[in-house]
This record gives sequence, structure tokens and C-alpha cells, in this order.
Amino acid sequence: MSYRAQQSVPKGKRRSRENSLQIGTVSANVSGMSLKTFRASDGTLWTAWRVETGTVPVVPGTPSTWLAFQNEEGTERRRLLEVPDDWEQRSDQLLELPLHLSGRSEVAVPGHWVPAELSDEFVSDAQRFLPDSPGPLRLSSFGNAGAKINALIDLPGDLIRATGPGLPGTGETLPFYLLRCTGRKLRIATLLEPGSSPAVTELRVTESGAEVQSGSAVERHISTVEGWEVRSERETVRLRGSRKAAAPFQPLMQNHPLVARGVAPQVAEAPALDGSLDGFDTSEPLELDHEDQYRRSEEPYPGPEEFSARAFVNWSDAGLHLAVEVTKPELVLRNPEAAPLRLDNEPDEIHADGVQLYVRLPQDEIGSGVLIVPSTSGERIVRGVEGTRGAADQVTGGWSTTQAGYLLTVTITPPDWGDLRPGEEIGFDLLINQMLPDRLRRAGQLVWSGGGGWVWLRGDRQDPARFGTLELG
Repeated sequence: MSYRAQQSVPKGKRRSRENSLQIGTVSANVSGMSLKTFRASDGTLWTAWRVETGTVPVVPGTPSTWLAFQNEEGTERRRLLEVPDDWEQRSDQLLELPLHLSGRSEVAVPGHWVPAELSDEFVSDAQRFLPDSPGPLRLSSFGNAGAKINALIDLPGDLIRATGPGLPGTGETLPFYLLRCTGRKLRIATLLEPGSSPAVTELRVTESGAEVQSGSAVERHISTVEGWEVRSERETVRLRGSRKAAAPFQPLMQNHPLVARGVAPQVAEAPALDGSLDGFDTSEPLELDHEDQYRRSEEPYPGPEEFSARAFVNWSDAGLHLAVEVTKPELVLRNPEAAPLRLDNEPDEIHADGVQLYVRLPQDEIGSGVLIVPSTSGERIVRGVEGTRGAADQVTGGWSTTQAGYLLTVTITPPDWGDLRPGEEIGFDLLINQMLPDRLRRAGQLVWSGGGGWVWLRGDRQDPARFGTLELG
């Protein structure tokens, strides 16, 4: 490629017909040179080329080779005296930053769109925006209910608009923007401002940060060693970056939570299991009526008068016998014929009044878990908890309504049951789910082993490490 240098010549001198620069007594050869075009960080376009004066400088001490730079308008020129060895092989970096705005969006500055190239098999209808005047671009996005957000973008490159795939699973195509820049030192500054009428009128990028102008007021955003500063006429706000995580408090005396403990008296014969306490030994009740036993969703624990339970656990060679008296004035029962809820891959039965029962024998690492729910048909619904050895055919029994709520009486016979003796201990936990009318998900649950917290996303699972202990009496 050939470049003809242009320079004014004083009177009395002839302009050389060759491609050379007459600078005093120095002849600079610029024929056959390699031109490189790049965009600076401020968005201006520059051209650079290598200049050689010959093998020996005419003026001692002057360089024989340098890089010359000229801006697109030809109003500014610069020189770089130390030419990098790999200058011929250096190439500009390409930065492409996708920008997806939800809802309807538009460019809020004057200009027009022209066809553009964007090589991607999933993208079509690429266009490049040509603004009528230089300066930051303003995009506006309109959401539901009149919501609007404005994006003021200082971009040393091009704004591309194209059509591509929408959200996964929708199968639709949606428009999106692409910020494309070319150069070796690139920086894109974006200011997001919610509201129908933007207050920011100008965004200016500086070497150390940016200036944001709103009317006559100017805020200066400056990058500092410790973080970021926002300076205005009234105050300076210093942002120190991410905070160091505070070390957790460690008391001198460690009070580890106690494991819930109870006693299961032995009975000679299995109870009646007909929704009554007939045949149960009620001398060792397990109480579920404290706030620290309640896992909540939105509302806190309503109190034992509104929701509580008392359980009696017995055992025999036939299995572990459980009676649960639940205090709950208004029952919300599960209809076996109801359509699936399809909530978070959770069993539908946890979103109704019922119990979750967990038993782990001494030689069992996994344990057995079952979900037992009274139904509108008068029967009980039983489901084994996934990831445990529990199954519906391990449970027998029935339930009945009471003046205060309901009474559930069941027997569970886990695998390997029958080799137990008085004095041995087993892992045990009992959870009572609370469902309220006009809700889609359960409101909370009582947990015998305690712990409180939140009920969300727990499903029918209970960590075996949190089980309490039952001593076989």
C-alpha cells in the first residue's frame, strides 16, 4: 500500500515528485509502508505508519525510525520514537458486549440504521446505528405497567442491533443490542437511570473515571486505590469496595445445641390404630408447642392454641407405634383426586395438614422416612420419602377428627425391625405440616428436634444429623 505525504513547501523550493517528506535536510522515506488504523479509548480514529530516515541519521543523536500517528480529521499528529519490535504483527482487539433489554426498547438520539455484518448462525437482521452527531448514546427500555429505564452509553465503537433467540424454552426470537469496539485500550461506560424522565443530561468519560451531569450539577466519579469516589458540590461519598467478612463470633464457652431426647415405652400388643388412643401407653409424651420448634414461611409461630401437637411413641415386636394429637382449629386436607400442584419437584402432600415421620435404627445409615397425610376421603395417604428406605407398605393405621384438630395413629415397621431390645436408642424425628385455607403452599411446620428457621425449599427432607433420640423403654 502507498501513502503520499502532504506538506506545504516554502517559496523557492520544488515539491519532490517522490513519496518523501522534506523536513529540513532530512529525507524520510514513506513509500511502501504498512498503514494501521485503530480507535483510541476516547472513540477517535487514528492511522499509524512507520517512518525511516535511512540507515545513518543526518543529524547526530536523532532517531532514524519512529512511528507516526494522525487522527481521522488530520488535525493532530504524534510520534512514537521507540518502535516495538512486533509492531507489524500487532492487531487491534475486538470487544463485543451483548446488551439485552427486556420489553420494548429504542435509541433516543437522532440517527439512522444501516446494514451490518454479524457472523453467527443464530443471529439475523444485523444493523449498525449511525448517530447524526458524536457523543454518548441513549437507549430507553419500556417494561410492564409503565416502567422505564434509560441507559446512557459512552461507546468508542459501534452500536449493533440484531435478532436472536429469546429466553430458553420459549422458542421465540427477540431483538438485542451489541456494543462493538476495536482497539488496544477499550473502555465502555454505561449509566443506568430508572424513571420516565431522565435527569442525567450528559456522561463524560475521563482518564480516572467519569463525569455525570444533571442540569447544572456535575458529579465526578473517580477510581481510587481503595475503591471509588463520587464527588459533588455538597459532599464526597467514598466506596471502599468489597468488605472483609467479619470473623464469626466465638464465645469462650461453646454451647452446642442439645439433641432432643424422648422415651418410647414398650407395649405387649399393638394399639388399636383406629384414630383413638386405645392401647397406647401415654406416660411419655413428646411436646411440639414452642416457637423454636416452628419453621415459618411468611408469618411467625401463631402459638400453641392455634397450632401444636403432642405425640406418644410406643414399640413392640410389630414395629414403632405413633399417636399424634394435633391442635389446629381449621383442617386443610388433601384430596386424593386433586390435580397435581407441580411445585418445585416437591410432593403435593407436604402442602396439606399431615406429618413427616423419620426413624433410623442403630445399624442403619440412611433411615426410613414417610409422609402421612389425612385425606378428604377419610383414608390416609402415605408416601415414602425419596432417598430413604421408607415405603408406603411399611405403614398401617388410621386417623380421626377431634374438637381441637385431628388424631393420627399409625405403626411403621422399618426394614430390619425386630432385633431391638429395651435400653437401645434409635434416631427419631417428627414434623407436623401446617396448611391454611386459600394458600398454595404450606404455611409452616413444627419439628420435634427443634431448630426453627424457614420452611421454604425443604420439601419432605430432614437431615438425619438433626434427628433426636428415642430410648426404647
